[in-house]
Amino acid sequence: MKKSLICLALAASVASVNVQAQEQTGGVNSSSSAEGNVQNAAIAAGAVAGAIVVGLVANSNGSSPVRPVEPPPPPPPPP
Repeated sequence: MKKSLICLALAASVASVNVQAQEQTGGVNSSSSAEGNVQNAAIAAGAVAGAIVVGLVANSNGSSPVRPVEPPPPPPPPP
């Protein structure tokens, strides 16, 4: 159930991001683009993707079989 909710959230976040290549020469933002400034939307998308990956990794052992319980060690011999 959790994995399906995480995948649904991932699909919704991917579908909501509007990625379009707008080729423009020069303009007001040409110097900031040339410097390699990162947009806020890219930072937010990276944070969401990172949170989803962390959630998937943390939940990856959800369907693994139960490990057998080890018996307690024997008591020490009397002095």
